[in-house]
Amino acid sequence: MTLTDEAVVVERKISKVSIPYPDIVQVTLPENKDLRFAVRTFGNGGLFGYTGRYYKQPYGSMTWYCSQRKNYVLLETSAGKTIVVTPDERDAMVNELKTKIKTKE
Repeated sequence: MTLTDEAVVVERKISKVSIPYPDIVQVTLPENKDLRFAVRTFGNGGLFGYTGRYYKQPYGSMTWYCSQRKNYVLLETSAGKTIVVTPDERDAMVNELKTKIKTKE
């Protein structure tokens, strides 16, 4: 995952996913236990990461672009979508991201 001047870019084998900063309205840092046992509704889980659609209360339906089962970051968009990413350096990524967007705390 990369933070560019315009967007959060998720590098994937097939194609890149770009989430523009103006679309991000909130950044949340859930505990690892909060997303444990999330139900995969459509996607991949295991050897090549955890990608696709997942569901877990109280977060509801989410799109995951995760390479690990820790360091979760939830990005809520203005379109009402919840996107989950797992950067290696979570705190550094979130600090840089918060300087690029205006979050609702």
